[in-house]
Amino acid sequence: MVMCSSSLAGAMFMTGGEESTGPKGPTGPSGPDPLTTPTTDHPLAGEHFLVRAAPFNAGDPLPAIIPDPDNENLVTFDQGETKQDSSKMIFEIVSSKPNLYRLKNKGTGKYWSYWNDGLWEWTSTPGSDHEVFFEFMRMDNGEKMYRLSNYRAHAENSLYFGYSFDGKAKANFDPGAIQDGNQLFKVIN
Repeated sequence: MVMCSSSLAGAMFMTGGEESTGPKGPTGPSGPDPLTTPTTDHPLAGEHFLVRAAPFNAGDPLPAIIPDPDNENLVTFDQGETKQDSSKMIFEIVSSKPNLYRLKNKGTGKYWSYWNDGLWEWTSTPGSDHEVFFEFMRMDNGEKMYRLSNYRAHAENSLYFGYSFDGKAKANFDPGAIQDGNQLFKVIN
């Protein structure tokens, strides 16, 4: 039996330059990194803040998800108006499906995903469980809100997850159980 409660808060954002219509990924000495360069199928590739879609209190900034330094099975939040660069997630493309990414925290270099029993997992050795699908749900204040899932080839095997409370997650195999704005995520600059 899989327990399905855990916390996730996140946001992704799109940045545009004068000649770009999508987010920019890191570049190296040989040019753009193909894992973090946005494409038609992976518009969120690159560095973004993954935030909880709703603030904890009305009028507060959206909280960005970051690893809890005291417990690697929880998340905590960068709740500042100006977020730390180390709070960004690097969205790495998983080429097998559009909108499928591995999320790596820029500050720690660890990959993030839902694990089990309402807990998250941060690891430096990602596997297929760290491939996170971003499903657009609806617009909110001009920004897209996403439901996240550990994508599986058959939809009935996909585990949908969102933020619950106290750094934990809520997860369910029924996508309808994860659709409240307090459980969804946004991607912001």
